[in-house]
Amino acid sequence: MASIYLMRHGQASFGSENYDQLSDTGYAQACFNGEFLARQEVLPDRIISGTLQRQRQTVEGLVQGIKQSGVENVPLWQENPAWNEFNHNEVLDVHGREAGALREQIAGQSDQERYFQEYFVAAMKRWVGGAQASDYNESFTDFEQRIAEASTELFGSLKLGERVLVVTSGGPISLVVRELLGMNVEQALRLNWRLVNGGITKVSVSNRHGAQLISLNEHMHFNGPERTLLSAR
Repeated sequence: MASIYLMRHGQASFGSENYDQLSDTGYAQACFNGEFLARQEVLPDRIISGTLQRQRQTVEGLVQGIKQSGVENVPLWQENPAWNEFNHNEVLDVHGREAGALREQIAGQSDQERYFQEYFVAAMKRWVGGAQASDYNESFTDFEQRIAEASTELFGSLKLGERVLVVTSGGPISLVVRELLGMNVEQALRLNWRLVNGGITKVSVSNRHGAQLISLNEHMHFNGPERTLLSAR
């Protein structure tokens, strides 16, 4: 049996000009995850990440945490753009052509976070609906196919007893879980909204049983003294 650990990247810089970079909290989450895995003696044999800056920085923090725990031989790190998140900026911009630009709409709102969530949900529904797929460089169907192919490639590459950590984003994790549990798209989107930064989802893979979900969105390690590291945005 082999194990895959899907880790959501650390907290990005929500609300800044460049979302695609870790906040100070995000980097601390990544470092602590490395220390935690080392202490639990569940270090991966190899690490795979997407190529987005927040994903790369998460791996860098993770490796730093592993080294701080006294581990000298850190896992091999490979990048694969197939594990990148969908382009949420494009999804928002295309929706904004009809609903009005987000920055204009959110200005003056008393509860900006709630308004953003409602705006984002509407933008996602338009993208997922598929009726205007040609408006996007990557349609939702294309995104589904990309993650399905990445998962199939990963499952097929596993060696007996191997442990692989995939540092990715909420969208890819939600689609992997959706496939394993037979969820519909709406359920997968709701799940995506609940995945915490640095949370870990475990999948076991065997010749006899195939891929099975073992745990989802684990984040109990962000407890006690580390409870301030818990975030979902």
